[in-house]
Amino acid sequence: MSDTDIWRRAYFLEVGNDGEVFKLDSSFGDPARITFNVSIGADGLTAIAQITVYGLGPETRDKLYQVYDRVKLSAGYENNIALIFDGTIGTVSVGKQGAESFVTMYCRSSGKEYEEARVNRTWGGPTRPEQVIRDVAGTFGYQVEMIGDFSDLPTLIHGETISMSSRQAMRNLAERYGFHWMVKNYQTVVCKYDAYLPELWHISADTGMVGSPQVRERGVDVLVKMNPRINPFDRMLLQNATSELTFNNPNIAYFPDTIGTGEYGILSVTHVGDYYGDSWDTFIEGWLYGGRSGVAVSRTG
Repeated sequence: MSDTDIWRRAYFLEVGNDGEVFKLDSSFGDPARITFNVSIGADGLTAIAQITVYGLGPETRDKLYQVYDRVKLSAGYENNIALIFDGTIGTVSVGKQGAESFVTMYCRSSGKEYEEARVNRTWGGPTRPEQVIRDVAGTFGYQVEMIGDFSDLPTLIHGETISMSSRQAMRNLAERYGFHWMVKNYQTVVCKYDAYLPELWHISADTGMVGSPQVRERGVDVLVKMNPRINPFDRMLLQNATSELTFNNPNIAYFPDTIGTGEYGILSVTHVGDYYGDSWDTFIEGWLYGGRSGVAVSRTG
C-alpha cells in the first residue's frame, strides 16, 4: 500500500435480511459515524465483529434491533476499500452518548448452521486425510478452501469414523495433521502449518506502519494504517528502518544487528476503526514463515 492509498477514509455498510437491505456509504452527503472492531483469527475461530452506528432514526434503530440479521462491512481508504466482514448479527444494544443515540451490533461470520453442524460418517480405506478434512469442513455448509500440500499425509489404510460436533472434529483433525483453520465471511479456510498464500505485503513506515513492531519469541505484532486486503495466511515482509523495537516479555533480549526485519506468515488480523476518531488501523499478528527471519531473540531469565 503506497502513501497515496492512505487518503480519505471510506466505508460501506449493509444491514438487512432476505427482504430488505439498509445501506450507509461514506462517499455520499454527510457520512454517519461508525466504529468497529473486526477480528479474524486462524486458530479454529469464526471471525467476529462489533459494529456501532450513530445517529440513526427511530425506525431504522428498531429494525436493527428486531428485524435485521445480516451485516456486511467494507472499509479502508478511497482507493483501497474492500470487504472486511460478512456475517450474522447475534445481539444488538441501543444506547446514548450525550444527545446522540447509537446501535451496537455484535456479530460473527457464521450462522446457526455452524453452531449446530455435526459429523456422523465413515470413510472406507484407503482414504487420504485431505479428503476427510475437506468433508468435515464442508459440514458447516460453507465453501471450503484448502491451502498447502496435504499429499504427504499417510493414507488411512483402515478408513476413519467420526461422530461428534463438526467444530470438535476439526479441532481433533487440526491437532493430528497440523493445520490452522477458521471461518471467515461464510467460508471455511484450512491451511497447513507453514503454508501461506502467495500474497506478500511489504510492511514499513512508507507503507503505513505505525510505531515500532513488538517482537515475540516466534513472531511479531505490527500496527499499520488500515489495509482491508490483508488476511490471515498471507505473508508479510517487515522492513523496520530503525533499531527501535518493543517486547511483550521483559525477559527477552535481542541482538542489536537484527531489528525485526524478515518474512512472516500472518495468523490473525484485527481491523479497528472510528470514522471521526483517531483509530483507522489494522493490527497484524505475524509468525516466522518457514523458519526464515532476521529476528534473533534469546531468553535471559
